[in-house]
Amino acid sequence: MKTITEKQYLKSKKVIEQYENQLKSIKDLTHLMDSDLSIRCISRLQLNGMNTIGDVRSYYNKKGINGFYQIGGLGQRSTEEIRLMLEVTHEKFYQYKYE
Repeated sequence: MKTITEKQYLKSKKVIEQYENQLKSIKDLTHLMDSDLSIRCISRLQLNGMNTIGDVRSYYNKKGINGFYQIGGLGQRSTEEIRLMLEVTHEKFYQYKYE
């Protein structure tokens, strides 16, 4: 069995990290219309300047899940849809990452 040097290991690790960042960026650029969110939920998010999954994730990171209740027209059901969408996209990214 051939062993690799530390330099080779660090180089391959860097390449993998770059690939993972690109994959995450692509996922975050996905338009909300391509998600499983209801039309009502999507329209409310778009009225508040969120057009991609990355926009929704950024809002979530700033204000948390309760921040979505501050958006007019989003209630408990819509907020639960958003939470599930963020959870599923996160799991799919990490599932693909470690396969």
